Amino acid sequence: MNLSFSTRGWPDLTWDEMLQTALEMGFGGIEVYNLPKFNPMLEKGGPFHKHKVAATVRQLRDQKLVIPCFDTSVDLSESPECIQVLTELMKTAHNAHVPYVAACALSENEELVRRNLTALVDAAEQIGVSILIKTSGIYADTGRLRTMLRALPAMIWVLCGICTIPIGTLAKAPTPPSKILVPMSSMCTCAIPMT
Repeated sequence: MNLSFSTRGWPDLTWDEMLQTALEMGFGGIEVYNLPKFNPMLEKGGPFHKHKVAATVRQLRDQKLVIPCFDTSVDLSESPECIQVLTELMKTAHNAHVPYVAACALSENEELVRRNLTALVDAAEQIGVSILIKTSGIYADTGRLRTMLRALPAMIWVLCGICTIPIGTLAKAPTPPSKILVPMSSMCTCAIPMT
């Protein structure tokens, strides 16, 4: 198991401060929260800029740290624009060797959630990153989440509380690429918000 701290609630920390905090506190990783809203991390010179991300991956490896997930407040029930935001974040995640990108659904617009997820699953399979759906908002009812996920054409992962667990193949569909299938024993990653 890899114990990581979440940057949620810590928007003023620099990347170096995040790394130092993880090391000082004995964490194995950093769950980066709302990366698309923190331009300095993505802009030129930032740790996740396309020209610097390889150095960031080496820095993490050298310090024996990982980023288990890019967590977000992106709402799948809000608008179709979330597809672009999450697709770009999945590309950044792929380049940074981050296996998961998380999103939520807060409004009762479940049809839009299904459409957005269907588009995102295709992108995730092509990019090689898995989507996590938070069990909050309308999906605090996990039975409702399970029902919705069973209607989707591919494997989806669910973020339950603080422990990430797969819920398995949810529909009779072609097997997704092996980059999407991750054994439970190798992916249980806990994130503790430091608020």
